[in-house]
Amino acid sequence: MRTFYTIDDLYKFCKENNFSKFSSKEHGNQPLVLQSIESFEADNSHDGLLDVKLKACHVGVNRNQSSISEDTMQKHMSSFKGRPILGSIFKADTGEYEFHSHDMEIDEEGNVEYIEQPVGVISQVKEPYLEYDKENDKKYLMVEGHIFEDYSKAAEILQRHKTCKCSVEIAVDEMSWNADENYLSIDAFTFRGVTVLGYEQDGKTPIEEGMKGSKITIEDFSEKNSMFTQDYQNKLLDALEKLNTTLSAFQNKDFEQKGVKEEMNKLETLMEEYSVTMEDIDFEVEGLNDDELTAAFEEHFGKKDFDDGDGAGDNGSDDGDSKGKKKYSIDENGDMTLTWQISHEDIRNSLYNLMAAEGEYPWIVNTYDNSFIYQSWENGRFYKRGYSVDGDNVALGDDIVEVFSWQGFI
Repeated sequence: MRTFYTIDDLYKFCKENNFSKFSSKEHGNQPLVLQSIESFEADNSHDGLLDVKLKACHVGVNRNQSSISEDTMQKHMSSFKGRPILGSIFKADTGEYEFHSHDMEIDEEGNVEYIEQPVGVISQVKEPYLEYDKENDKKYLMVEGHIFEDYSKAAEILQRHKTCKCSVEIAVDEMSWNADENYLSIDAFTFRGVTVLGYEQDGKTPIEEGMKGSKITIEDFSEKNSMFTQDYQNKLLDALEKLNTTLSAFQNKDFEQKGVKEEMNKLETLMEEYSVTMEDIDFEVEGLNDDELTAAFEEHFGKKDFDDGDGAGDNGSDDGDSKGKKKYSIDENGDMTLTWQISHEDIRNSLYNLMAAEGEYPWIVNTYDNSFIYQSWENGRFYKRGYSVDGDNVALGDDIVEVFSWQGFI
C-alpha cells in the first residue's frame, strides 16, 4: 500500500522547515501532490450507474490551517470534471467485500502495477458548485459522480455503507505561507481524482492517512507518490473520455429515440407502432396522407392508444432496447421489409453476465461486431475476446488475446 500525504502533513513540513513559498514553475513544472480526506454519499441508481455526491473541501481557512480562497476555488474547481474515481476492492475477513486504499505492487524490475482500478467518474456534464452549509457557516465544494454497477462490487459496497471515506488528490502549483495568520494559502491547483478508502484486512479497522510520527521531506509530496503517474493518468483520461461519451448517451437517450422517429415517415412509424410488416398490410397505402394512413391502420388493425410510443401491439410487447433495433429496408421494387438486430448494448450486457458466470468481473471498454475489448479486474490488463450471436443468444469465444494498444484507448 502506498503512503499518501495530506494538507496536514504539508502544513507541518512548511512550519518546521520555514518553507514559505512554492511555485511549480521553479521546480520543473512539478506540482506538490497531496490528499484531502473527504467522503462519498451514495444517491440514486439508474441505467447501470450509482449516483454519488462528494462534499469536498470548503473555502477559507480549514482546521488543518490551510486555505483556499473563494476566488481561487471558483477558478480551479472545474478541473474536477471528468476525473476518475478509483478503488481497490478485496474480500475482508468478515466475508464482505470492502474498499482498501492506494494499492500498488512493484515487481523485481521496479515496474509499478496499480491494484486500484477505475470504478467510476466525476460527472463531465454537471458543474461543480459551491454550497453554503448553514450549520457550519462555510461554503463547501460539491461535485457529483457516477459509480459503475456492472463490472465490480463498488456500487454494492457504497450502497451498504451509504457513505465512504475517500482521498481527493490535489496537485498544488502555487502556494504561500501567511505568517500573520499562521496558515498555508493554496493559490493555484488542479484536482487529479478520487480514491475510495475502506478497511484493513480484518474489515473493521479503517484505513488511516499518512504516516504518524514519520519524518517528512519535500520529496514525499512529489509525483512519485501520486495515485496517477503521467502515463497512468493519460490512459485513465483516454478511458474516461469514452465513459463520459457513454454517460452523455444515457442522458440523451430519450432525445435520440424521438429523433429516430421524426426521421421515419408516417408509414414506417405506424408499422412500428402496430408491430406489422408490409406483408401484413393487405390494403392500398400509396397516395394516402398521414391522417388517411392513420385511419386505415385503425380500421384494419384496431384503434390504439400510444402513451409513450413504445410500440406495444396485439402480438406482444416491445421492450425497447432490450429487444434490439428494427431495421427497415426497401428493395428495388419498392417493397419494404423489417428485420430485428440485437444491439451492441444488448450484447455488452450479455457478455457481462456470461463472464460473471465464469467468475470474471471485467470492464468492457469496446464492443465490436464479433469481438470486444475488456480490462481484467484481477490484474488490470486489457484483452480481446471473440463472441458469436445466434438470434437473441450470445456465446463467448475461447480466443483470449492480451492487447497492449488499440486505436482510441491506449
